[in-house]
Amino acid sequence: MRHHESLEGWFPDDSDGTGNPNDPANRGRGADVAVRQHRLTKYRPRKAKKIASWTSIGLGTIMIMPVFDQSSRQPGYETMSMTSQVIMALCYMAMFVLPGAYWLWRNRKDSQIVREWASTSGEYWDVWESLDPMTKAAFATPTDELPLLPKRHWWAIIIAMFVLAFIGGSLLPPQV
Repeated sequence: MRHHESLEGWFPDDSDGTGNPNDPANRGRGADVAVRQHRLTKYRPRKAKKIASWTSIGLGTIMIMPVFDQSSRQPGYETMSMTSQVIMALCYMAMFVLPGAYWLWRNRKDSQIVREWASTSGEYWDVWESLDPMTKAAFATPTDELPLLPKRHWWAIIIAMFVLAFIGGSLLPPQV
């Protein structure tokens, strides 16, 4: 498979590679190819990213627990309505869950794109190589183009987290 180093991490038997568009080795190869390689390399699923995503979802789940446990109330919370407590807990829960859930969702979509591209590209190359020269002339030569993964919009997630923190914080009871 071509561009093997850019696909490292997406398939279990891959070797290491960089794919940085600023790398001198990528100059003159076209910005589009470098961007595709960079995104494939940057967005590859790693164990640390998976652990961090699931940890943020777990912490978010913990944030909703005090709503259900009325016995461990902090001073000042007894003056809050149950609606305010639930909204505050949901804001803090969403603030923690959002980055992990977004990463897991984007990773799933990216993995589908890479798997579909690998399957289609591999099948096309297999068929192409089995054709005789006269038949090959009638068909397009297979390209070496990598899949373009959509850019991740972490800025929107960060803004949403700040908004949720502000809303949740505005519902906190006044400190005595």
